Amino acid sequence: MNNKSQVSLHRTLLLFLTLPLMLLIGESAASAAPARVAILPFDIIAESDLSFLQEGVLDMLASRLSWQDNVEVINKNETRAVAASVTDFEGESRALLVGGKLYADYVLYGSLTVFDDSVSIDAKMVDISGLQRPLPFFAVTPSMGEVIPKINAFATDINAKVFGREVAGRTGDVQKQQTGEQQPYNPRIHPEKLLHQGVQ
Repeated sequence: MNNKSQVSLHRTLLLFLTLPLMLLIGESAASAAPARVAILPFDIIAESDLSFLQEGVLDMLASRLSWQDNVEVINKNETRAVAASVTDFEGESRALLVGGKLYADYVLYGSLTVFDDSVSIDAKMVDISGLQRPLPFFAVTPSMGEVIPKINAFATDINAKVFGREVAGRTGDVQKQQTGEQQPYNPRIHPEKLLHQGVQ
């Protein structure tokens, strides 16, 4: 066997030996990549302008779901831009399309419907791959001030059931705050502050 043939054989053997290792490294890197979550702006159905609440809910959910090295929440401006471009679909179909365009693993969407003082919350966390069933959430609150604690409870549920993450103290803190002295409801206060005050 000439030198050229020997070199070719060595290269072939080296390729077969290193290919499984390369595939293993690639799979490890993929499994280590954080899950990408797209949070769509919640639809607000109300007579008055509650865009400030929509923005606050986005910020709060992003804060609650972000988990270093495990969960990455896609930038809300990027998500908003892509969502605005998907106009011919509604509900879960639209959410899946937006999530696909953003290369997300999960997409969270929902709506807030205001009836006088009460608010109906309807939301859903969807696995783009379809391997997990959608995680729904529905609640009706007697006042605007209870919206944020309910949304926070949904975020805690997502962390536990979707990502296997227990957020210590969240639920207990909210319950303690709600049993304490209540503060007057200010419709322009940021939702994070509402949560900490336990406003009802």
